[in-house]
Amino acid sequence: YYFPYKDSYFTLDIIDNYGLLEINITDARKIELPPFIEVIEDVTDNPDYQNINLANKRDKQFTKK
Repeated sequence: YYFPYKDSYFTLDIIDNYGLLEINITDARKIELPPFIEVIEDVTDNPDYQNINLANKRDKQFTKK
């Protein structure tokens, strides 16, 4: 899902019943999150949540025998 809020544009991915919110910024300004978003964990620097690793994990789930 894509949605704008104030001066930012957000991408919300739903993966295994969890939401992963992506915010792409072009400068170092502070981002204001919408009031309906509850941050449970900031995974910015966690490699487990990089798109390639999420895709690989999902592929492995579908190819299990």
